[in-house]
Amino acid sequence: MQLDLFAAGGTASAPLTQTETTRSVTDIVTLSDAAILAAIPDAGVPVVLSLMYEAGRRRLHEAIPILGRLCRIFAGFGIEHEVPEQAVALDALASIGGHDARVVISGLLDDRVVQGPTLKVAVRVAAALRCRLSAVTV
Repeated sequence: MQLDLFAAGGTASAPLTQTETTRSVTDIVTLSDAAILAAIPDAGVPVVLSLMYEAGRRRLHEAIPILGRLCRIFAGFGIEHEVPEQAVALDALASIGGHDARVVISGLLDDRVVQGPTLKVAVRVAAALRCRLSAVTV
């Protein structure tokens, strides 16, 4: 059994104020495609979740490698709890679809980047996109 080193404690960061959260999320729909793509790597939660959702909603093909990298950043997290960043990125990849999204999803599953409850999301997305997985993964 692998321990989830990030499941417990630590110091909590200061919560975002309602104004910061609302302003950031509502302004996202007015951003250009390029601005959304540029903002994803450096955005904090919950803004990154909204940016990824918007990339999926707009079906921004250019976001595929960014979403894949973001999923890999969170590899090793989420043994007991779903990783929201991975789940939203996976759903955005499903919305974008296409060959490149299938390749990224297959790679994430084959490399065991997604685990725990988030694995259900990845498998659902892989099935919806009809991804080809290695025999070992299956």
